[in-house]
Amino acid sequence: MTSFVRSNPLLLPRLTGKTIFYGLALTLLLLMLWIQKDFGVTWDEWMQGHYGKLVLRYFLSGGVNHDFLTFAQTMYLYGGLFDTLTGFFYGILSGDLRHFAYSGLHDTLEGISRQDIAGSGYFEIRHFVNAVFGFLAIFYAGLTAQKLRSWRAACLTLLFLALSPQFLAHCMNNPKDIPFAAMTTMALNYMLLFFQEFPAPRKKTLVLLAVSIAGALNIRIGGLMLIFQLGVFSVITASWAFLKHEKIDLLKLAKYIITLSLASYFGGLIFWPYGQLDPIHNPLSAFAQMSKFVGATSQLLFQGHRVLSSNLPWYYIPLWVGIANPLFFHTGLFLCGLFGSLLQKKIDPRLLAMTLFAALFPIAFVVLRGSILYDGWRHFLFVYPPLVILAAIGWDIFISFSENKIIRIILSLLLIAHLAQPLIWMIRNHPNENVYFNSLAGGLKGAHGNYETDYWGNSARDCAEWLGKYHLQNYPEKKITVATTAFFMSTYPYLKKALGDLYTPQILFAQEVRQLPPPDYFIASSRKMTREQILGGAWPPEGTLYEAKADGVTLCAVVAVTNVRSSAPSETLR
Repeated sequence: MTSFVRSNPLLLPRLTGKTIFYGLALTLLLLMLWIQKDFGVTWDEWMQGHYGKLVLRYFLSGGVNHDFLTFAQTMYLYGGLFDTLTGFFYGILSGDLRHFAYSGLHDTLEGISRQDIAGSGYFEIRHFVNAVFGFLAIFYAGLTAQKLRSWRAACLTLLFLALSPQFLAHCMNNPKDIPFAAMTTMALNYMLLFFQEFPAPRKKTLVLLAVSIAGALNIRIGGLMLIFQLGVFSVITASWAFLKHEKIDLLKLAKYIITLSLASYFGGLIFWPYGQLDPIHNPLSAFAQMSKFVGATSQLLFQGHRVLSSNLPWYYIPLWVGIANPLFFHTGLFLCGLFGSLLQKKIDPRLLAMTLFAALFPIAFVVLRGSILYDGWRHFLFVYPPLVILAAIGWDIFISFSENKIIRIILSLLLIAHLAQPLIWMIRNHPNENVYFNSLAGGLKGAHGNYETDYWGNSARDCAEWLGKYHLQNYPEKKITVATTAFFMSTYPYLKKALGDLYTPQILFAQEVRQLPPPDYFIASSRKMTREQILGGAWPPEGTLYEAKADGVTLCAVVAVTNVRSSAPSETLR
């Protein structure tokens, strides 16, 4: 018994570490698939879903239909893997794929009041698939940690990612950044495995490595950096062999890298029609544009000021990563650095260098290039899994450092205390885990008014569902118009499901152009507001009937606008 505790203070028997890892992974998968149903529709989901529909048209027409080139300015610069798959699944399950490709998700807002678009069922499928991709990111991060250190480090990686509130929330309804993070993390895992197995890598490793890189390219052109990483990792491998006076077949290595790069590159065009139209020029043009986030200039709230996204300081992403994640992550990275000399003895230095490069190079690239950034750190969620791997390894070595059983138990309890804080916060504020901030930012209350919180409108679902119940209970036959500062599709599926023909959406720009009458209700978001407006009494707005909150902070509000307010009951559904 003494040797058992001494070898594994977290009570993870070394002989069954793999079993425990897969047990944790299965439990996490089932949990993620269960809770994904609680999350709302984000601002970009309708646009991306519509793009996926246009990509389906391209395939159904045999490549003749190019409607995808005319939609949403630069949407065609993205690969269509996620949106095409989810559109395909919805089309098959709804009984008519062609009908969905040509008639689902209206091209314009004109037809919304006359004919329904794809309802909440479409977004339920999207969120289910999104959660699967999110799980893959977490799962492959765990496998990578095992290659670097141990099954205990793998288990810690699973727990750390699952208990990172913002990352887990993005796993549920972020169809851009989470699928990309899943593919890049999978690619990192198989890259490390490839260099471990070289000069005789297994066919399975080669195939899955090519598939993962191609998958990333089919989501975002940034997947090209994975091919660049292959080259860098080859240099690391060759340099290490030279320093150790070991023989290495450079010609064989070069042949593998060239073959993998070509297979991944052209495989990355399968779900990307724009890339297929000119396989050489178009991907390179897309990379040049997307690396600068052309067309994304806007104002956002940062450190208490409204700042142009083109004028953000260089530390924008590092600061966001610092304040948006639990302190066990920071502590783990510190411990990893503190025990750096031990890492060289216990971990293959080549693999460690590769993981560090995968985590840090993308951030360094955008800082040096001066890319336009916005929406917090979501575009860089893909660097979080390799960073968490390093943090988990830091904790693993820290706990293993002492041979004293009591000290190991104390250190394990310290880690459990670190994990408890975000877990409790997530339970209390579900499904608004996306607005978590750690104590470095003063928590959500400290971040409120200083940083963007619910910038993608996840909490709008709560307000829409409340309004649907409230209106049916009090005015079961009255038709209403509802406007929102959140994107209307964040509220539309839920209001339409609850109210049917009683509900008509009103688009704010349409009211200004067509001089429509004021809406009956207004679902308000604090996005685009200044710190003075948020904290100075303008938020939530006058006439608020209901507030969607997290940690005591109002994220979204239902406001009565017209005579509905004057006759509204004094007690509302809270």
